[in-house]
Amino acid sequence: MCRQFDQGVVAMCPKAVSVSLDTSVSTPTVARALAHRFIAHCGFDDQFRVTGLLVTELVTNAVVHAGSARSHRISRDPSTRWCVCSGEGPCIRLNMTGDNQTVRVEVFDHNPTLPGMIARRPLDESGRGLHLVQSLADCWGSEPLPDGKFTWFELTEHG
Repeated sequence: MCRQFDQGVVAMCPKAVSVSLDTSVSTPTVARALAHRFIAHCGFDDQFRVTGLLVTELVTNAVVHAGSARSHRISRDPSTRWCVCSGEGPCIRLNMTGDNQTVRVEVFDHNPTLPGMIARRPLDESGRGLHLVQSLADCWGSEPLPDGKFTWFELTEHG
C-alpha cells in the first residue's frame, strides 16, 4: 500500500537526493548510477537492482518524451558531484527519498501528457518500461503539475 504523497514529509526525509539532468542519451545511465549510490546509502541491498532498472525506465521515458535530445552545456555541481542542466534546453528532475522501509523515486518532466501503458507485441522494440514498473514496484503513478508532470514509484523492503 502506498503512502499518501505529502511534500512536507518528503522534504523532511533524512535520506533524500534531488538532481536536475539534461535530456541527452546518457542521462538514463547517469540516473541509474545515482540511484545505485542512493540505494546503497539507504541500505536497501535487496532492492538495489530493481531500483536501478525502474529509475532507468522512468528517466528514459522522460528523456524521450520531454523534448528533443539536443546537446546541452553541462556543468559539474560540486555539492553533488553530478552533472546538472545548465538551463539551456529541456531538463528533467530526479528525486529520491528513503526511510527505514521505503524508497520513493520521482521523475519530473515538462511534458504534461501522463504516461499510459499500451499493449505490445513480443517483437516490439519499445513500450515495456511501464509494464516493468507496474510489475516490480510496490506502487506507482503519475500526477499532473502546472508545468508538466511527475511519475513515481515506491519500493518497500520485504524482510
